[in-house]
Amino acid sequence: MEKVDLCITNGNVLNVFTRSFEKNTLWIKNGKIVATGNQFNTIQAKTIINASDKYIVPGFIDSHVHIESSLVAPSELAKVILPMGTTSIFTDPHEIANVSGVDGIKYMIEDARQTPLDVFVMLPSSVPCTPFEDNGATLKAKDLHPLYKFPEVKGLAEVMDYPAVEKRDTDIMEKKLMML
Repeated sequence: MEKVDLCITNGNVLNVFTRSFEKNTLWIKNGKIVATGNQFNTIQAKTIINASDKYIVPGFIDSHVHIESSLVAPSELAKVILPMGTTSIFTDPHEIANVSGVDGIKYMIEDARQTPLDVFVMLPSSVPCTPFEDNGATLKAKDLHPLYKFPEVKGLAEVMDYPAVEKRDTDIMEKKLMML
């Protein structure tokens, strides 16, 4: 018999495809739904919650956020967007990296850990955006590589310096290869 952390029974679960609520049972392990429906014969839960008369909806994911543009730290942004249903974001901390380099990215990751908002980081690929800019920091592939040890880091953000890609610039190619 499979064991899970949590079973939520009798919840009105939003079916996003039909746009209707359906009574259902959710089986959750390590924070993820692993099964739905009446599985009491095959799954055992440590905790069971009766969600009768409660509504369960999936959280929204914002797939591209520049937190710095909000002029607040990740922990403050979370206070505004979590109550609106956004539970996860992917962020490109490009602006803070332009000014503060790796230290700015580390700050964003550490601050985001203070909140229940899931903040996933895509490392800025072009700091500065183009070779003729000077914003205070320059991040080479060797600077970004150690940041992949953070579990929040999920990959490389969009490349703004497309001429570097076109020219097959060594550093931008190395940044792309780090993701593989």
